[in-house]
Amino acid sequence: MHREQVLAAICPRTKSHQFRYVQKAMPIRPFLAGQPFEPELIGQMSLALETVCGKFGMKLTDEPATRVVAQKIIELAQRGVRDAPTLTEMSLKELKHYLPFA
Repeated sequence: MHREQVLAAICPRTKSHQFRYVQKAMPIRPFLAGQPFEPELIGQMSLALETVCGKFGMKLTDEPATRVVAQKIIELAQRGVRDAPTLTEMSLKELKHYLPFA
């Protein structure tokens, strides 16, 4: 089921143009550099980024540490990892040598 279908089922009065705002609000989007991913996966990647950054008090802005985390999450998604908990766990594990606070 697509994100728009899920949102439509939850909020039937929401108009289709409002879904574009929801999709644009995904914090991983600025780091994707035009790489194509399905909306559901972008949501999972965004949740993983929010979780990792939140755990360490990092901002969801274009800062070096945030970029490193985002790139790792993108790499894991390209390797086939599709859910936020696994993306989060694997990112933390693989970045422990690069992020002194991980």
